Amino acid sequence: GYIMDKNELQKYIIENIPIVKDMGFIIEKIKDNKVIVSGEYKKHINHTNSVFGGSISSVMTLAGWGRVRILIEDIDSSAIILIKNNSTDFIKPVVEDYIVITEPLLKKDIEKLIKTYNRFGKGRIKVMATLRHKNSLDTLAKFVGEFVVIKNQIKKW
Repeated sequence: GYIMDKNELQKYIIENIPIVKDMGFIIEKIKDNKVIVSGEYKKHINHTNSVFGGSISSVMTLAGWGRVRILIEDIDSSAIILIKNNSTDFIKPVVEDYIVITEPLLKKDIEKLIKTYNRFGKGRIKVMATLRHKNSLDTLAKFVGEFVVIKNQIKKW
């Protein structure tokens, strides 16, 4: 099926979630069932000279959301995607420019989402992601988020 490229996803996000532009998060890559998003250290620095935890949660949520957006684009491009719940594990301080990589989605999870979406007009899927410095393989934060996909029912009054 059709896969959104990184520029299309970036444009979609900037148009629909304007704060992302101010935060400076960039969709670096979409490949192998993964989304990679980058962030700048200096834009998100806190009082301890590390990246603010809220920024880390935000960029990881964005990466997960983007992964679901790409998945659902082929099925229903007008679908609404919401985060239902998430947790972020802050393992080590982030003190350089960083990237978030979503874990590949499992085939059975994708199939279940599509089946329930097609049947009930909604479905859910879990996305996991890790954050690391751009030039390192060391995991600095882990994210698990559950996203809900809902059919866009625009009511005509």
